Amino acid sequence: MQSSRRVSANAHDGRTTSLLSTRGSSKKKSHERKQGNVTGSRWHQETFAEIAELIHLGDKIKQEQRRKVQHRYRNKQINLKLTLENETRNLRNETQALQEQVLNKAIEIAVQPLKDVGSVAVRYFNIFQRCLRLQSRSNISAAQFDSLLNFVRATTAPDMLSSAGYGPEALIKSLSVLQKFDDVNMVLEEIDKVSANVVVATTKTSVTITEQTLMEVFPQLLSASANGILTYSLVEKLCGQQIILVGSTRFVWDPESDRVASIIFESDMLTPMIDLLGNLEDVSRVFEHALLTPISTG
Repeated sequence: MQSSRRVSANAHDGRTTSLLSTRGSSKKKSHERKQGNVTGSRWHQETFAEIAELIHLGDKIKQEQRRKVQHRYRNKQINLKLTLENETRNLRNETQALQEQVLNKAIEIAVQPLKDVGSVAVRYFNIFQRCLRLQSRSNISAAQFDSLLNFVRATTAPDMLSSAGYGPEALIKSLSVLQKFDDVNMVLEEIDKVSANVVVATTKTSVTITEQTLMEVFPQLLSASANGILTYSLVEKLCGQQIILVGSTRFVWDPESDRVASIIFESDMLTPMIDLLGNLEDVSRVFEHALLTPISTG
């Protein structure tokens, strides 16, 4: 009987030990699984962080590559633009020089048979108009009126008289103020023979007033000391406007030297300015300290 109880107790102890062993094993495996999950999660996080860093690095590399490509492209565009500008400038200068040569040659040929004041007047305006057209096709040049100056020297007395003074240079200097306007176009209306030695030519010249015109011809309108609102109003009214100047040029011939003794030029700028501004007070303010007078002379 006691032997049977011992066997039963031993069996019970064995089952208990086995159960405890099984539970312990299960807890250990569960703990290991948890540790494995934590380790795996950390590995995934680190891997994702590395991948994100690589992607960010790749984006930075691409951005740097794009920046370098854009920089090279901009440099190419700038170099191309500079090259084109230089070539255009050189071509313009060559064209202008060639035009001047052709015109000067034509003047040399044309001057020879001029033995009366009417012929000189016609040729004078032909050359004058060509000089103005030359301005419209190219940049304003100090040599723009050289052809006209050469013609005047060849057909007038050394001390020829103009409204600007004595000598061809004084006349051309007064006429060169037209350089300061834009879209200059002169039309010879008629030449009236007053006497055998005197002719009067009538012209109409259209010019456009630009900001550059105001700066150089009417500088007082843009000066720092100008009267604010009123001056600004005048500038707005003038800038970009086209006006027509009616002019007359009187040629007097010296039969003893077979040359022109005087060329007196007058141009009415008062009338178109009154039409444009509407009153004499504003016109007076515009011409105060201006490079031109309401009745310009040359």
